[in-house]
Amino acid sequence: MAAASTVSSDALGGGEDDEEGATRLADRFAAPASWQPDVQVERHDAMKSMGEAAKILTPFDRKILRLRGVRLDSLY
Repeated sequence: MAAASTVSSDALGGGEDDEEGATRLADRFAAPASWQPDVQVERHDAMKSMGEAAKILTPFDRKILRLRGVRLDSLY
């Protein structure tokens, strides 16, 4: 929405003498952090590492994790 807008992303109030806490249009329509490529790569690497570590767990440890609600099948 912000990219299609013809309005400047400087400030919603308009003037240069706005308060320091004024909300900028770019901040208002910013994408969530989970959409950022670096965050996605970090999450993918973490899930891959946990999947590899889950392969060497004992059956008892797997059972404990399953009882706590951890889905190990989603890590592979």
